[in-house]
Amino acid sequence: MRIGVVAPSCTLDPALQPQLSTLAATHFPGVELVFDPQCTLSDGHFAGDDTARISAFVGMANDPDIDAIWFARGGYGSPTIFVDGDDMYFGNDQLPLVEAALKRTTA
Repeated sequence: MRIGVVAPSCTLDPALQPQLSTLAATHFPGVELVFDPQCTLSDGHFAGDDTARISAFVGMANDPDIDAIWFARGGYGSPTIFVDGDDMYFGNDQLPLVEAALKRTTA
């Protein structure tokens, strides 16, 4: 299983990536973590600007070789990612709205 890792919140220290990969492989044999380069970007306290963070997420979500997506360092910055430039979504109960908005932007 390949798990894509993006950082919708804070930057992930690149020195931690090999350690996290080893930890995942040790506890979950057969799991490979794939870190998007966006994880190490910095824009204020976020891991890149909104465009970089949404591009990383959408890229991983649309990659047929990625089986799941994990958020590095939590999802605090997720609500600042604008799906279509106007809409902002808060909380897990809004995920169906996020999915619908993403489908509209990629249709």
